[in-house]
Amino acid sequence: MSVIPYTRHRVDPNPAFPCGEEIPRVLCWVGIKQGGKHSTVIQAMIDTGSDYCVFPADVLDELGIDKGSLPLGEIRGMGEAQNIYYATVTLWVKDVGEWEVYAGFSEYLRITGSGLLGFRGFLERFKIVFDPSASEVTISPSEVGYATSRS
Repeated sequence: MSVIPYTRHRVDPNPAFPCGEEIPRVLCWVGIKQGGKHSTVIQAMIDTGSDYCVFPADVLDELGIDKGSLPLGEIRGMGEAQNIYYATVTLWVKDVGEWEVYAGFSEYLRITGSGLLGFRGFLERFKIVFDPSASEVTISPSEVGYATSRS
């Protein structure tokens, strides 16, 4: 079991929130590896609205993976669709463990330097309890697993 504290992020003032805003987020330190190569450790947010784990495309560069050789998919959020390259890699999450995951890699996330831990590959593997009153999240192994299909 791991306990991860919420991290507070300041949002600058804007017309909707003239005084600004402080948003709690759950950030984990993650690393990715494949074929003996390791990426730089980055932060990734646990995102219950993300279907997949998605990381910056820089990680592919660090691992020496040619994105032209990878299957391309599309994801949508609040904005326009983004092209995502998919690869099977080993994901390491600090204080949680490491395992193989079919993850996405986004050119758009290059500018953020951070990733998303979504349902496939992360949330499906664990029992996660968000506790805003304690400003922490508890992550423990799940007794239920979901089959992943890429057909």
